[in-house]
Amino acid sequence: MPSEEGEGAVYASDVGPVIAVGRVSLGKVFACSLLWAVPGLTLLAGGASILCFELPRLGTATPVEWPVTGIGAGCILVGWLFTAILLRRIGAGIGRDGIYFRAGPKGVSVRFPAAVRWWPLLLRYHYRAHDIAWDRVRRWYPYVVRINGIPTTSEIVFEGTDGWEVRVPTVFFAGTRKGIARRIGQAIERTDLAGGSAAGPA
Repeated sequence: MPSEEGEGAVYASDVGPVIAVGRVSLGKVFACSLLWAVPGLTLLAGGASILCFELPRLGTATPVEWPVTGIGAGCILVGWLFTAILLRRIGAGIGRDGIYFRAGPKGVSVRFPAAVRWWPLLLRYHYRAHDIAWDRVRRWYPYVVRINGIPTTSEIVFEGTDGWEVRVPTVFFAGTRKGIARRIGQAIERTDLAGGSAAGPA
């Protein structure tokens, strides 16, 4: 399965012919991850400074301030959790790893980074792939996750007729969530791919 989404290219899938509605964008990945990277790098630098000041005292007449050292270590841990978000996303964007978002008159075909792998050092993802026929979709829509009113994640949500839900993060794909949703709608109407009739949900 090609990882680079050719303009106008048609791909085979378990839900019939599909076209790309989102291509991987490293620039967007980087820009959307800076929110996490800035505090992460700040905490890493602060924690490293504390440890560089305290740890050389080991074995000397000057006692180590262990509470302060603990704070430094904690800063490094929390800082890495934030910084790893940026590095993990960039790694997925550079490697592509078969990331794609495609749709057609009969369904949607998508593969995207999902759960985080604890090893190595939170720098990798587990990936999810779905081929979903439109007759299994109750509704789909663009959505923004907010925490305390602050937007944190942009998604395209697919809700199934029997209660399942697939949430595709748009951070890896070029364009806005509304732009991706618009291209999905256009793909649904591609009668040339459907053998003469569009089969997507209303």
